[in-house]
Amino acid sequence: MRRLTLIHLLLVSCILAHAQRAKTSNTLLWRITGKGLSKPSYLYGTIHLMDKKVFFLGDSVYSSIDRSEGFASELDLNTMGMEMINHMMKEEEEKQGREPVKVKDVVSPEIWERYKTTLAEKFGKKAENVTVEDLDEMKDALESEIFEKGDMPTFLDAHLFGLAKKKGKWVGGIEDMQDQLEHITRDEKIENKIQVALYDEDYYRSGIDWMIKMYINQQLDSIDAMMYREESGEKDHIMIKRNLKMVRRMDSLSAIRSMFFAVGAAHLPGDSGVIALLRGKGFEVTPVMSSKRIDPSKYVLKTSEEQWFPVEIKDSAYFLSMPGLANKFEMLEEFGLNTKLFFDLSFMKMYMTMSMELGERKKLGADSLFKGLKNQYAEKADDVTEKIITVNGEQGRELRYKTSDGIFVMQVFIPNMERVVVNAVMTLKEQSVNDNDSKKFFQSFVVNKNAKVIAEEEVKWSLYKNTAQSFSIEFPSKPIEKKDVRSEEGRIFHSLQAADIKNQVFYGIKVASVKEGLYLPITDSAHLEALGADMRMKFDEVNMIDSSIISINDFPACKMLAKAKTGGDDLVLDILSVLRGNKNYYLFALYQPGDKAAQQSRRFLSSFKLLPIEYPQWKTQVPESKAYSTTSPFPFRVYPWEEEEKMGVNVDRLMVYDTLASHSLFVDRTIIPSWYWFSSDTAFLRSWISKHMQYNDSLVGYTVKDNGNAKVAEFFVMQPRQTTIKKVKVILVGNEVYDVYGNLAQADLDKSYYKFFDDFKVLQTPQAFDLTRPKLKELKTAMENGDKKDIKEINAWWSDLAFEHANLDWLQPLILRAYPDFDSGYYNTLNSTIMSEIEVIDSNHRTIDFIKNNYASITKENNKIKSLLLNYLCGTLTKESYDLAKQVLADKGYPFDIDVYLTVYDSLKLTATLYPEFLNLMKMPGRTGWVCRVTSNLLDSNLLSTKLILEHEKLFLDEAAKAIKEKGSNDEVYEYHELVKMLGILNTPSSNKMLIEFSKYADREMKFFSGAAIEEE
Repeated sequence: MRRLTLIHLLLVSCILAHAQRAKTSNTLLWRITGKGLSKPSYLYGTIHLMDKKVFFLGDSVYSSIDRSEGFASELDLNTMGMEMINHMMKEEEEKQGREPVKVKDVVSPEIWERYKTTLAEKFGKKAENVTVEDLDEMKDALESEIFEKGDMPTFLDAHLFGLAKKKGKWVGGIEDMQDQLEHITRDEKIENKIQVALYDEDYYRSGIDWMIKMYINQQLDSIDAMMYREESGEKDHIMIKRNLKMVRRMDSLSAIRSMFFAVGAAHLPGDSGVIALLRGKGFEVTPVMSSKRIDPSKYVLKTSEEQWFPVEIKDSAYFLSMPGLANKFEMLEEFGLNTKLFFDLSFMKMYMTMSMELGERKKLGADSLFKGLKNQYAEKADDVTEKIITVNGEQGRELRYKTSDGIFVMQVFIPNMERVVVNAVMTLKEQSVNDNDSKKFFQSFVVNKNAKVIAEEEVKWSLYKNTAQSFSIEFPSKPIEKKDVRSEEGRIFHSLQAADIKNQVFYGIKVASVKEGLYLPITDSAHLEALGADMRMKFDEVNMIDSSIISINDFPACKMLAKAKTGGDDLVLDILSVLRGNKNYYLFALYQPGDKAAQQSRRFLSSFKLLPIEYPQWKTQVPESKAYSTTSPFPFRVYPWEEEEKMGVNVDRLMVYDTLASHSLFVDRTIIPSWYWFSSDTAFLRSWISKHMQYNDSLVGYTVKDNGNAKVAEFFVMQPRQTTIKKVKVILVGNEVYDVYGNLAQADLDKSYYKFFDDFKVLQTPQAFDLTRPKLKELKTAMENGDKKDIKEINAWWSDLAFEHANLDWLQPLILRAYPDFDSGYYNTLNSTIMSEIEVIDSNHRTIDFIKNNYASITKENNKIKSLLLNYLCGTLTKESYDLAKQVLADKGYPFDIDVYLTVYDSLKLTATLYPEFLNLMKMPGRTGWVCRVTSNLLDSNLLSTKLILEHEKLFLDEAAKAIKEKGSNDEVYEYHELVKMLGILNTPSSNKMLIEFSKYADREMKFFSGAAIEEE
């Protein structure tokens, strides 16, 4: 059950309503007379909060309730609690069946730019992934937290409602649930939601404090000036509609009996408020003042005439009463569990009774059944107590325990070993558990000794057929259908569940469809392993009885039979899981050990049948670009690119998503750059296929055909025992490449999907393009004139270009310029790509002389490429390269703020020649530990003397002082472990003093390293 405070989230939306600007008397209590009323009725403005300050009511409020014959709040709180629970459960199910809406997709570019950075920080994820529901949940969590801090057990309206009920008044409501839900569910502007979600608790608290102040001072005009107005300043028409309905109900109810009406305070004033509308109907509405306020803790209810209601029990197997009308708990009733609830909002208290026939479970015996129920309900609870009880001659067990939802008292009975009856009370407050109402509820339980035993009906199985998901199966009762698009990323679940209460078997089938753009990369053996792992994660103990890999309609499937435990109960889990390409059918039967239940389980699983996919008409599909066409039962749709996916390549991707088989097929149209070349068309195609391959993939059936002005390659990509196969067709025509591909089940490919590939046609004639002519001049021009986007494209295509040693003189000048994609890491940038190319073809290391001769010519704007040159020199591992590297490190203009990782470990002997210039790198962020580690290696190899290190002691001490100043606030404390070792090697008064400071770190490893260094001294 969800936390009770969620109820408040409904009510808080109705805290105040519209009013007018005319002056209104400062009182919340009004007398209604005239229009033929024999007795006056009363109107009182409430606030739906739990703060004790608003419960100091005037003495006239209590006396007016006493004089009235009836009490009505906005909603009938006798039924509202259960209605709200059922509504929330239904709302949660509906929510699970809808894809989350991303904020980025529903706001203007201007609003997105304004808030995206703050949203990412607030929600701790990429701004692009923040959804509208994230905004709602952030707001709800904040409101819920504030309400939980309320010091009264319920909100003011419910308190008054319960008081009137205790006094024996007629109680009810003047609105329907839908009236308030209309207000809650109306669309808000997304920018408003963003702003609200970004507010903190202090902001909300200040708003509530303002409302409380206005309310206590009864300043209706101030409330009217602030609340329930649209951004335009116009009144909220939903609220006006509610006011009109309230007044009609008040008119009707007050004609029957004298009434006390309690509604949100700001419903009262205004030309469209309740006071004005009542006067418009001919009533006299006059203010009522109080002489004093009464502390709620000191108010004493003198008499109690509360009416209790019998609960309607199936087959009249027992009798029970509750202080309100019990309702069905729809979620449990759907599964055949006879459950009735009354949620008493007056005291935030829930009463429940549930009964279930035992069937074969009666063989377990009473003690085992009691123990199982205790484990099921209270195993993970706190403060669990158990005792034997007798209520009206029936012996049972009473459990008391606490959970995050509240405090529970549960009494369990097994009359005549025919059924289990559970009666329970749940509340948030300890005193409510032990009050007279709880005692009266439990003591009202009486087993009906004269109840007629109704003959059990034989379970009737019926065929369920689902053409959308292409399967059929038999169920012993009507299954409950649900859709879930959220519980697992990348999957859409359609589930059906049913329960056979008589035989105590729970049945389910879950069809997992892969979402558009994805496929299911799994082998049949991995499928079996995943099922076992999932089972072990969900149950306390799992003992496998049998498992096997089988085939159903030529699709791989797994069967599993296992014994498991949950909450101390022994269970049997029977599973069948079928992989149909990108769909997974997961069937299960869960039951307690028993021959009858096992028989029913086998019947359920064996009735499963895969049906042929009923495709709509296959027809020619042409995208908006009119560049190509193919045959498909589904239209093209735009592929939702993630920016990093394109990797700089100029490619347009469209997708066809098969909603029936969950297959996604793609068409990539790639424009080859004008400066690009390759050795031959066929070699290009052979190289191009690598983009469709991953580690351990096998290339099958590769063929190339020459179709006039186009070359076409077709092939399959497979992995051993994988359940899908990737079909690819590549067309090279002019300066364009078309990739047509998708991961499908082989059976679907054979039966229908070859048409998608065979019928593909390029409709437009691309420009003529000589792929094989080297274009060094055009490439250099593109590099010189390109922006960041152009340079990324060049870098993405570079690996395909065929360079030779003869091109070295052309390549070397290119490294003296920092291209627009250069960053502090410089990896995967065009500069690093060119340098890697040079390293491959420059076997004689001619580039060392090139750098030496051209280093001084590097301009200021290209200064940052010096770090890349230094990395090349250190990686070349020659005396000449290291001599030059030493000069580079001595360069006063060297950019030490640029990240670099020198390959100094490859030759420590050469690295030693770089000292002491090498130590300057320690000034770079995040390089302290690395430099110290290299230094330690050089010392251990006798390539460096301690004397030289002592000459540079200040560098180490300065870095140590920075670290100590942080006092361990740096998350990467391990960065300083090597520095601590160096301080121990220095072994000077100053370094030893630093070591003592490091030993005070909270980090355990730092304590160890500093302690070891001190001990070595």
